[in-house]
Amino acid sequence: MKNKIHFVLASCLLISSLSAQTVIFSDNFDSPDHLDARQSQGELRGSYIMVAPAQHSFVDGKLQRGRGIGGVGIMQLDLELVDHLPSDRPFAIEFELLMRSESGHWHSVELLSANEDERKLSPISFFLRDRASSTKAVSVNFGRHGDIKTKSFSGKQLSERLGQTWDPTTPHRFRLLVKPDSPTSGRYDLLISGIAVAENLNYAYSDSESRRLGFSAIADTKTILDDLKITIEPRR
Repeated sequence: MKNKIHFVLASCLLISSLSAQTVIFSDNFDSPDHLDARQSQGELRGSYIMVAPAQHSFVDGKLQRGRGIGGVGIMQLDLELVDHLPSDRPFAIEFELLMRSESGHWHSVELLSANEDERKLSPISFFLRDRASSTKAVSVNFGRHGDIKTKSFSGKQLSERLGQTWDPTTPHRFRLLVKPDSPTSGRYDLLISGIAVAENLNYAYSDSESRRLGFSAIADTKTILDDLKITIEPRR
């Protein structure tokens, strides 16, 4: 009887762990200092490295990305994620993002690998433009190495899908919900403010050696990034 009880308890704990969300990494950008406090809601801690330098500052508890130095400013989370992202259940990358002005600039967030090591090569990549009137106000990459495709949405399409006028200068919550089939491939969805905008986009990386999170922005872009979070989602 005791063994049966132990088995039932173990089964319940396993089911509970598979049905709960786990926060791998979280950063609220409340302060340029106190990294442990900023990232206390996640299991991991990580700083940021500037692959291609750009100006950064903390404004009202948010990270403002400013002028790139000589082109595109590239920032990466200095945290190797490959051993922390599951291959058998969903995970999500989510963040709040807004543009400070409408001047024809852009900002992207991408999940990189050892081979797919820049925005244009990544099959999981999100791209926000700062003009609401753009025919490519929001874009996502998908596909595989050497055959990357892009799906774009105009400001008008986003307004229709979200039920409100699209404005990139107001904060929106973006979520990349990744549904792996293997360590290198699967599908993912893009959600904006909780509404699915693109679903079941296929992706395939050419290696399983590395996964890092990158952030790219063209020179002079003024972007506000806040509440970055990487989570393991309940098994479906």
